[in-house]
Amino acid sequence: ATLTSMDGARRLGEAHVVSGPAGQALRVHVDTTVPPPPSGYVEVWLINTDLTRMVSIGALARGQDTELVVPAAAIAQGYRIVDLSNEHFDDKPAHSGDSIMRGTLTS
Repeated sequence: ATLTSMDGARRLGEAHVVSGPAGQALRVHVDTTVPPPPSGYVEVWLINTDLTRMVSIGALARGQDTELVVPAAAIAQGYRIVDLSNEHFDDKPAHSGDSIMRGTLTS
């Protein structure tokens, strides 16, 4: 998946499904030109193609490619949209609503 800015104007990174020792994983690369969030961290989400369900799969490691385990059947069940969002350390596990980039995994 090519990860683009929310307006689709800029390519900001990429995501690939890979096989690893723990099973299926998502490898995320974000261009070094993307600034870190002012406070908090960047969280990686998978959104279902029905646009009504999403699941967090982990936090992005700054400055390096990040590999996150994907639940076994998630991709097959339609969780193909990769979303990266700015999140705060606020004890609220829900998506902040502040997406910074998104892309769709292809088969």
